Amino acid sequence: NHNCLKMSSAQFPPFHKQTVYAPSDTNQMAPKLPPASLELEYIYGSSRKGCKGDIMKVNNRGHLVYPSAACAIVFDSQRNTQKIYREHTDDVQCIASHPNNQVFATGESGIGDGVIHVWNSNDLRTLATVNTSRWFKSGGVIAMAFSPDGALLAAVGGNPLDSQLLVFDWENGTLVASTRCSNRRTFYLDWNPIDNTIVWLGKGELKFFEVSNGAIRAQQGDLASLGDAQSFYDVVFNPVSGNSYVSTKEGNVYIFKANRMIGKKQLHNGAIYCLASSQDGFVSSGKDGLVKIWKFDMRPGVEFTQNGELNVGYAVDSCIAGPDSVVFTRGYYNNRLERFDPQSGRDELISLGHSAESNRTELWALDTVPNSNLFFSAGDDGRIMLWNKKSRYPVSSRRVPRTQFRGISVTPNGAQVAVSTMSGDVFVYNVQDFTGGEPDEQPNPQTSFRAGTEEIRVMRFSPDGTMLAVGSRNGKIYIYNVQNGYSKVTTLEGHTSCITALDWSTNQTYIQSTSGDSSYELLYWEVASASPVKQVTAMRNVEWFTQTCPLGWTVRGIWDMREYKNGTEINAVGVNFERNLIAYVDNSGDVNLCRYPTLSNNPPRSKFMGHCSRATNVAFSTDGEHLFTCGAEDLSIFQWKIVRNHEPLDEVPQTRQERRQALNESVKQMSDSTKNPQLGRSSVLFRTTAKEYGSKPVNQVSRHTTWRGIDGKFSKGFIGGMYRNNSLNTSQSRNRVLKDTGFSNMDNTL
Repeated sequence: NHNCLKMSSAQFPPFHKQTVYAPSDTNQMAPKLPPASLELEYIYGSSRKGCKGDIMKVNNRGHLVYPSAACAIVFDSQRNTQKIYREHTDDVQCIASHPNNQVFATGESGIGDGVIHVWNSNDLRTLATVNTSRWFKSGGVIAMAFSPDGALLAAVGGNPLDSQLLVFDWENGTLVASTRCSNRRTFYLDWNPIDNTIVWLGKGELKFFEVSNGAIRAQQGDLASLGDAQSFYDVVFNPVSGNSYVSTKEGNVYIFKANRMIGKKQLHNGAIYCLASSQDGFVSSGKDGLVKIWKFDMRPGVEFTQNGELNVGYAVDSCIAGPDSVVFTRGYYNNRLERFDPQSGRDELISLGHSAESNRTELWALDTVPNSNLFFSAGDDGRIMLWNKKSRYPVSSRRVPRTQFRGISVTPNGAQVAVSTMSGDVFVYNVQDFTGGEPDEQPNPQTSFRAGTEEIRVMRFSPDGTMLAVGSRNGKIYIYNVQNGYSKVTTLEGHTSCITALDWSTNQTYIQSTSGDSSYELLYWEVASASPVKQVTAMRNVEWFTQTCPLGWTVRGIWDMREYKNGTEINAVGVNFERNLIAYVDNSGDVNLCRYPTLSNNPPRSKFMGHCSRATNVAFSTDGEHLFTCGAEDLSIFQWKIVRNHEPLDEVPQTRQERRQALNESVKQMSDSTKNPQLGRSSVLFRTTAKEYGSKPVNQVSRHTTWRGIDGKFSKGFIGGMYRNNSLNTSQSRNRVLKDTGFSNMDNTL
């Protein structure tokens, strides 16, 4: 029924109290699916919201595997390409590597059902799915570990202060055993390959679990008067003795034989956040900014000796060891990945993004540079980043300390970029100044000014670039003359709450704007007189240079009232330059695609998931090939490839809640632990053979880092890596392999 197509006016969505009018040339054709679909091509940033413990892994092909938002990324740093696993509907907050390093398990938060997916990192096939909500309720999955033979999967989850431990035969869909885990926060979980015990680490406590005959027996870590109860962060195992080396908050490694402490060694000044296995030892990193390399020493009472040290200069929360390099990252809210070559003491940047010191930092500002491969982002971290969508590298990163950016706009000729802040400041830069330079160098603005004292999230240059409209949270729109040094021309006053979007007419005569915070107004303005247009019907045939306002006749169909109830859910709207696609993002993190204009109140659409929280902005590239979206809390930018010339079908035809309900029905019900309580040791699903991991690269050096061997000289003794056959080499279930390959030069061409 398309009666709505015959209407010349409508009051929709229901919370919008104004009437909107159809253009006189409204297309009377029945609504169709959008003439394109989206493929997630690349994620800029590696958000690890909610993650604890060591969350970087490497697969059997030498590719990094790590969580980002509601996805898991398989990253080939040599080619700078990604394969992205996207079956989750909530934050991926833990990851476990199968002993063959080809299969991975990822677990999500408990906002939904706390689903665990087991999948193949080479082809992204899902091998098994476990819905843990029956046991973990709303707490989600906190940590996981595969058994030494890969047949079992242990998972800790539920209430962080009253967690449960479950052990699954994941291939057969059987719950083998379960038990209460701890009332302390969980930091890490691993499975000792020698004595077959599960080691749990938490705040002020550690435990050792044995699984046998459908039951789990827990033993408290016995400190034997040798150590103190504190936060325990990570563990590696001696491949011969089976001794557990547990990292602590005070900078020691506690050595355990079974569950009893037999010794300790001071490795760092301050907390040791990560221990990463290598072929003949392990790497440690921590709060003191040092990455240290250790070699196993089987002499009685020695255990291991130091073989080298890297002075990074800031706390390192996660690292991995490869054949000739160490990759590390700083913190769970930092999107910077670096790789060090111990032989030369130099490093290269392999991934960069917006970062934060806490989960309160957000990313909102996003815009493309017209007629180029470039686009900008700016965030609460004070960073303004210029990206190249073709090379998928950052062209530059600039940082203004103690500044939170919320809005950004590029001039139509691509020469200048304006960036706005939470406090009402606007900085204007030359785009050319963002080429070259050091990362996080402070930029020099061409000019700056203040537009009120409140947050500015919305700015838009006029079509000819001679004026800039700035929308403030105070409900005012300020107009500035670009050619006269950004002097203020006038102020548009009339909205009753914060400005959420604005657009110029193609002839620059009018502005349309919307406001939020329960007012949901769509107002039209005559710029010359700085007055609102009262005869709204006169605006029905105005051609708009952009369409970012979420209210109006041509966009009313984006408000699916099954999902959007009060007008606060949609955060940003964008229409492509061909004027046949509209994309919008919402508080669920969904990216939605419709045919533009929307010809009914509920037109066909496609929905795409990946962001783990509110998606805050959207922008089309001018060449029509890509769509960019960003997430508030995941601090990541998604690059979507626009796929045409095929029948566009909904990738996800349901809402997230409908998808979770479908998952509940389709997932094989896990059996109760009282039924068939068998240990169930099935054969390893995949086995790997000896592989060569590439030749030594020509390193692209970004900066020098202090490096010294144990004798104060450059050391050549560190080998690192993994055993040649990992199918049965389960003693290092977290062995790291990293192709020692370089990275192509950044394409800085404008």
